[in-house]
Amino acid sequence: MQIEEIRQLITSTLRTIAGIVGFKQLTEDNEVSVENDGLIVSVSENNPDIINIAMGLIILSNISAKNIVEEIHSIVTYYLEQRNLHLGCLSIYIKGTK
Repeated sequence: MQIEEIRQLITSTLRTIAGIVGFKQLTEDNEVSVENDGLIVSVSENNPDIINIAMGLIILSNISAKNIVEEIHSIVTYYLEQRNLHLGCLSIYIKGTK
């Protein structure tokens, strides 16, 4: 499966999670030096079956970030396992609230 297909799947799935308003670009403050739109999906250098994901989220102010992170982890892990892939690193940055 192509990285872009995985990225599209994750983007469309995350937009359905209650409490997520949108994505915000990750910057060098987040130790990210590549151009992005708030979601970075990459393959591990050591193992092509391991996917690393970093995202910057804007969430609703009255929703628990812990619940959102747990839901993201379970959904992403489920979709990757369906495609015989594994989640390596999941970095979620809360970039703001609305």
